[in-house]
Amino acid sequence: MAEIIYEPVPDSKLLGVMRAINGIRDAVAIVHGKSCCHADTLLFNILTGCHDDIRLVGSGIRSQDISVGGYRKLSLAIQSAYQEFNPRLIAVLVTSFTTLMGDDVDGIIKSIKRDVPCEICSLACPGYIGHASNGYEEVLSFLVRYMEGCLPEKGLVNIVGFKSDDPHSRADLEEIKRMLGTHGVRVNAMLTGSSFDEIRIAPKASLNVVISRDGIGCARLMEEMFKTPYIVVPYPFGCQGSLEFLEGIADALNIRLNQDAILKERAQVKERLQGVYTYLQGIYGLPVAVVGDATRAKAISHFL
Repeated sequence: MAEIIYEPVPDSKLLGVMRAINGIRDAVAIVHGKSCCHADTLLFNILTGCHDDIRLVGSGIRSQDISVGGYRKLSLAIQSAYQEFNPRLIAVLVTSFTTLMGDDVDGIIKSIKRDVPCEICSLACPGYIGHASNGYEEVLSFLVRYMEGCLPEKGLVNIVGFKSDDPHSRADLEEIKRMLGTHGVRVNAMLTGSSFDEIRIAPKASLNVVISRDGIGCARLMEEMFKTPYIVVPYPFGCQGSLEFLEGIADALNIRLNQDAILKERAQVKERLQGVYTYLQGIYGLPVAVVGDATRAKAISHFL
C-alpha cells in the first residue's frame, strides 16, 4: 500500500497566523512587511475565504524604510484599520523583513494604544522560524491570555481547530451545530470561527472538542488554566465519521445520544444514496488522491 501523507508541504508561518486571525470575525490582521508578503497572504485569503469578509491589510513598508524604520507607517496602518473595520482585535504580523529591521513593534503598539481603543497585539511571523502549522497553533494558544474564568455550563462545548477558510466551512459549521443540537449539545465558541468576545468566554464551555489535534496546545493550556477537559475527535465526514464524532463528545459529557435521531438520519442518507447506487458501484475501489490540511485529509481518506 502506498504511503499516506497526512501533512501538506510546509508553508510560511505567516500564512498559518493569518488563517487563525482571520477566523476571528471581528479581528483585523496587519502584515507588517514588504508588499510581497502582504500580496501572497492576501491572494490566499481571496482564493479561499469569503470575498465579502476580507480583513487583511498591509503596513506599506518598502526597502528604503530600512534606514528610518516602520514607526510612522505601522502607526498609520493601525489607525486606519481601526477606523475602517472597528475591530475588537488588531494583530500585527511581523514578517522577516521588519524583524531584521529591528522595529520595536511592541513599543509602537504601546504608544498608539490610547488612540485606538481595542486590543492590539504583535505576532512574530518570520519565515525562518516556523511553518503554517506552527503559526496556527501559536495563535490559538496566544488567545488563551484573553480568556476569562467562567463557570462551565453543562452541554456547552468549544470546537478547537476549525479553520474558517476551509472549503465549505460555513456549511460545515452549520451542520456541526445542527448535529450536536439534535443531541442537546450547544456550541459556545469556535477556535477560530467566532467573535473575539465569544472566544474570551471560551472557558464557559464544559468541554473542548479538538478536531484532528489541530489546536491541541490551546486545549492543553485551557485545561491547565481553567480546568476545561478536552477530547480529540476526527472531522465528521460520512455516517461513520459523524457517529464517532458524536460518540466521543457524548462519552466525555456523560450523556446519551438520541438514537431515534440517528436512525432517522441513516434512513434519509440511505434513501438518497439509492438513487445514485449504480453510479457508486462504478467508481467504488478506484484510487484517489486527497490533498488538503491534515485536519480534513485524514478523515476524508477514511471516509473514501
